[in-house]
This record gives sequence, structure tokens and C-alpha cells, in this order.
Amino acid sequence: MVVRVSRFTDPHTPVEDRYECYECSAGVVAGEFPGPCPDCGSRVRNIAVPWE
Repeated sequence: MVVRVSRFTDPHTPVEDRYECYECSAGVVAGEFPGPCPDCGSRVRNIAVPWE
């Protein structure tokens, strides 16, 4: 299988962000900040960014 990547596309930059709920650990994939967790209403954090 050959995967072609545009030379202008960074393969390490996510297209959609991944969020995780602080309380219930539910995962949410969204193009922009989704607001509160859809399952329990708690805060979510972006886990698609590196923690340094």
C-alpha cells in the first residue's frame, strides 16, 4: 500500500483534535472545542497536543 502525502501537509499535525473528559474519561473527536463532555457534562481537555 502506498500512501501519498502532499509535501505541504505535516503528517504530525492532527486534522481534528481529540478531547478527553476529566471525570468519566470519555473521548471526543472534534474540529473545534466541543464544550462540556456529552456524557457527563464535565470539563474536557485536548489530548492531541504534547505535554511538555
